[in-house]
Amino acid sequence: MVSTIEHTSCTVVSADYEDNVDCSCGRNCYTQMPCLVVMVTYQDRQNATATGMLHNDEGELDQWSMCSYHSCSRSWELNVDSVSWFENNYGQVGQTYSCFYNPGKENEVLLRKDYDNMVIFHVMFWPSLLLAVLIGITCVICAKYKCWLDEDDSPPSNYSRFGVPA
Repeated sequence: MVSTIEHTSCTVVSADYEDNVDCSCGRNCYTQMPCLVVMVTYQDRQNATATGMLHNDEGELDQWSMCSYHSCSRSWELNVDSVSWFENNYGQVGQTYSCFYNPGKENEVLLRKDYDNMVIFHVMFWPSLLLAVLIGITCVICAKYKCWLDEDDSPPSNYSRFGVPA
């Protein structure tokens, strides 16, 4: 998501099942899942009440925007059980819980964020630090063993560059 996602509190106003949705559960595996739509209200930045469709996380918002929760296994029963679990925990009318919304698209409401600023920091910082340390170690080793000697500075050898005696 490009926009900043803001924290708020959501209250469920409705939870309805739409038509079943086709999904791919793997290579040459196609099944269906029930499509639960949970609508919530929340307070936006201006303290105005807004309504949006709840999604489990950002990945589901991108791929399964028509349903609040995505469960696509080979077994229809597992899909129904998984979506029912989500409905029982997050789809009860009047239920209030913490959530996130996109100020640019106020109808997009997320139950949880995949990434926050600290995750992005750690994903960038630690690999960069490791790379810098490895480059430093390589430079120290090369300096100690004079890896980048010019041909004029190299010790004399009885062999040419190709291993054939000169």
